[in-house]
Amino acid sequence: MKVVQVNDIYSIVGGSEKTTRRSAEGLRGRGCEVHVLHGEDRLPPTAHVHYVPGLARATLWRYRPVKGRLLALLAEIRPDVVHFRNFDSPPVIAAVNRVYPTVRTVHTVWTYCPMATKFGVNREEACDRPFGLACLARAGRLGCAQRHAGGVVGWGELVRRVAACYAFRAVDRRSDATIVTSQWMKDLLTTCGLAAARVRVIPPPIDIPAAPKDINGGPPTVLSVGRMVPGKGFDDLIRALPYLGKIRLTLVGDGPEREHLRALAAELGVAARVDFLGWVPYDRLADYYNAAHVVALPSLWPEAFGNVGVEALSYGRPVVAYDVGGVRDWLRDQEVGLLARPHDVLDLAAKLSWLLEQPGRACAMGRAGRERAKEFSLAFHVERTLAVYREVTGEHA
Repeated sequence: MKVVQVNDIYSIVGGSEKTTRRSAEGLRGRGCEVHVLHGEDRLPPTAHVHYVPGLARATLWRYRPVKGRLLALLAEIRPDVVHFRNFDSPPVIAAVNRVYPTVRTVHTVWTYCPMATKFGVNREEACDRPFGLACLARAGRLGCAQRHAGGVVGWGELVRRVAACYAFRAVDRRSDATIVTSQWMKDLLTTCGLAAARVRVIPPPIDIPAAPKDINGGPPTVLSVGRMVPGKGFDDLIRALPYLGKIRLTLVGDGPEREHLRALAAELGVAARVDFLGWVPYDRLADYYNAAHVVALPSLWPEAFGNVGVEALSYGRPVVAYDVGGVRDWLRDQEVGLLARPHDVLDLAAKLSWLLEQPGRACAMGRAGRERAKEFSLAFHVERTLAVYREVTGEHA
């Protein structure tokens, strides 16, 4: 089978890029010819990785040159199926779908939430309503129109974002299949008007390390990894520290909230116990997972899946996470980690403390978590993805 996967960028920045690379690798291992199309001009081209000018900037309103370039390249490749991942231009997807069997993976809540978080900063709570024109009125009240880098999304851009959500839903209704990463994401799409029968749940593939290190007996350490933006819950994690004795907190990641978090740690008198490591290359994260006793995932906004948590399980580390979004798809409470009530700092602190004070139980959960992580292996991901490809190519023909 000849497959084309389309993602706006190819460098590993987040979950969609990792999934694109690992999925392509796994599909090639099953005998598929896989081409990846992206929009990063600084990357050297290869026989099966192609740069398409303007692809990373294509939108609902700016797409015509990209559509022509993409269709011309697809005519040369002649794929059996085209798989869109993070790509922001519904008209291009629709044009491709008129010629080729087309699948789209919805990696994040963007395209089904104009603000891309399903989270209101003002009330600090998740939004459980489907997108629609009401978002224009709710955005200011809930605070979900705040930008991660500061400022507020303007009225004109907000209207364009709502229009883009309608356009993506129309594309997903016409495409051959839509893939999501968790049951929570499937429920979100069906709530927003997509037929459940059209949506397939395929979790992202997780690398399983061959021999992770056992939890050591050194000073207890909690690790958390992610972008430092409102809604990721790092401030809750720092507020929990005064209730956790002398444990150290290691934060891997960067973003506009970093200085605010530093100031909060100083205000609470725990700055000496918090290590801000900044952005760390993906291939070095293993060192930090292996050094941790527990991994925390304190996201307040609904995570579509929560890759970091499953990566932690693969290293044999128990996870304490807020019970939001797709987390329940992989975190079996009391078995591989503990679920805490969202935005309840005392509950978060109690769950972390319970694990840190019971190393035997933490190790047992870590072992169970590693077995659980194997259920999200590359082989499983590829098999499920191939099944969707075979189905849609037959239906499209």
